[in-house]
Amino acid sequence: MDILTGHPIRCYNAFRMTIGNFHRLCQKISNQLNTKRTIAEEQLAIFLACVGHGLSIRKLQEEFQHSTETIYRIFKDVLKAILSMRDEYIKLPDSSAGIHPFVGPNSRNHLFKNALGAIEGTHIQAVVKKKKMERFRNRKGFLSQNVLVACSFDMIFQYVAVGWKGSAADSRVLRWAIEEGGFNVPNGRYYLADSGYANSSKFLCPYRNNNYHLAQFNRRPISSCYTCPEELYNHRHAQL
Repeated sequence: MDILTGHPIRCYNAFRMTIGNFHRLCQKISNQLNTKRTIAEEQLAIFLACVGHGLSIRKLQEEFQHSTETIYRIFKDVLKAILSMRDEYIKLPDSSAGIHPFVGPNSRNHLFKNALGAIEGTHIQAVVKKKKMERFRNRKGFLSQNVLVACSFDMIFQYVAVGWKGSAADSRVLRWAIEEGGFNVPNGRYYLADSGYANSSKFLCPYRNNNYHLAQFNRRPISSCYTCPEELYNHRHAQL
């Protein structure tokens, strides 16, 4: 409570969330929490400290002065409450979705007007049992989950697929999402994707064997930024 009533920066640094958002989220999930022994604000604080900073159970136990059993229970209860809201906030667009102003007719990205957003795979660090480590070890050598995310041009999550081992290829995760995970793309629309995925009518990828990453273009003078039309396309694609 000292943090929540103090300087706003303290709340953001401690819980990775502004004071206003903290209270709104707390109000949203409080009716699903058991508050007989621990108030909802403290339970949410324990959860956010764990996922925001990767604190161990023993560190949380010392920080909040609760038993290991209590910390485990609180984390599981808050996680369950957070997950219950997923269908309310994470929604795929339907066929009636309009053209986003960022790729509208008056923008320089108008050739991508049918794009709904972008998909990307990201590796989230994982802690698993020893016998499962090799399956979760990714090509960079650390243990992770391979998480697939679809995001709009407003930076709003539209789809998330979690639980895949770090050794799984991005294309394999996407194939599962389409065939079994409910990831549906309306006809005539598509998502932008990087070269780790296959080009198709639903997923538009950059030209291979041409510069793509923004840093490669930023190092060049403006007068000689592109050596071919494919590089211009790749630059616009990467910026989106």
